[in-house]
Amino acid sequence: MRSRPLLALPGDPLPAADVIVSVGHVISHLPDAAAVETALEAMAGALRPGGVLAFDILDLEFGRARAGEPPIARVEEDWAIITTFAAPAPDRVVRDITTFVPDGAGAWRRGRERHENVLVDTSRIPALLAGHGVQATVGTAFGDAELPVGLRSVTGRKD
Repeated sequence: MRSRPLLALPGDPLPAADVIVSVGHVISHLPDAAAVETALEAMAGALRPGGVLAFDILDLEFGRARAGEPPIARVEEDWAIITTFAAPAPDRVVRDITTFVPDGAGAWRRGRERHENVLVDTSRIPALLAGHGVQATVGTAFGDAELPVGLRSVTGRKD
């Protein structure tokens, strides 16, 4: 099987596509709003006529909703997670995540992640995409699945 090269947004050109889907607010992991805009333009440019675009992205509201929020902890039988939030700027949110899973020898293995996300004014996205032939809407759900406060769905179709 031939492997395909990895693409890195926002700079690498995307191949033509009929459908582009991105979940887990991947685009929000880019370094700044300019990189997010460049990535969205690349996605719109890669869509063939009639192509569909669906992704989720963090709005500025995400940071406001989490400002001063206490840590969140959840424990299940075979895992646990603790998440803390910081909002160092109106367009940034940082989540420090600590996870615990059984190591198979009767103890727990700890893992750590740091998610530094850029937040954008998602109300600007439909006009940005329209400039590239994609008619898009921003919402708070994918179908019946409501998203957390400040996480937005974007769905669209290229003319």
